[in-house]
Amino acid sequence: MHRGPSDTATNCQGNRQVPLPTIRFDTAQVIYRMVDSEGFINYSNNRYSAPWRLLGQMLPVRILEDQLQIYNSHIELVATHNLMRGKNAKQTHPDHVPPKDHQEQLTILRQKYSHWGQSGLEYFDGLLGKCRYGKHEAQRILSLLHGYPQKDGICAMQRGIQYHALGYQSLERILAHFGTPKANWELLSEREQQTLQQLTESTRVEARRSKEYQQLIDQENQDQQHEQTDHPHTDQPPSEDPPVPGDTENQDEPGAT
Repeated sequence: MHRGPSDTATNCQGNRQVPLPTIRFDTAQVIYRMVDSEGFINYSNNRYSAPWRLLGQMLPVRILEDQLQIYNSHIELVATHNLMRGKNAKQTHPDHVPPKDHQEQLTILRQKYSHWGQSGLEYFDGLLGKCRYGKHEAQRILSLLHGYPQKDGICAMQRGIQYHALGYQSLERILAHFGTPKANWELLSEREQQTLQQLTESTRVEARRSKEYQQLIDQENQDQQHEQTDHPHTDQPPSEDPPVPGDTENQDEPGAT
């Protein structure tokens, strides 16, 4: 009867075998994607919709075998999509589209620009007053500003207001000259940054000297000695090797008396 690896492991390990963990080990891939100005995240050359209120945010995305799940900054599930296998496809959920009320859209955008204080509000009002597609520009700029520290965004918008350089391309050039992009870990939410900091500040495991492991070897030797004591073997005298034909050492020399 053929024995599988599990049977062999059971026989070899005996009582040392431990039960499997009760919690299933999650092997799903988790990546981070930014919600673009149109409310989509990109994965494997396909686009998946996210709630419109999350424009410009860096969100965790969980990749399953046949699904893609999007979480907000509080690690709450906000969207689930069927994973697309093709290329250049788009999947939109009806609940993720912007509200039909134009004024409600502007109110939400204005709240987002309030993150940059009075300069952000003045810049937003300038976009609506002087740009032909002010609302669309405001959405694109949110994604751009998320990649820079708050102080750099404020300075860039103040400079744009001073020189009447309003719009995505103008602000992009200003930030390229006077701003410093955030590091990858800084793009995460404050809660996620705290979690990473706790992990990196945990107690470091230092390298140990080999002599510190000697007690493990000594313990194993003691166990073997106890096992031999509990199960003694019968000592038998070693048997002599049978004479080999033609071996002159075991035969008398010719002519010897």
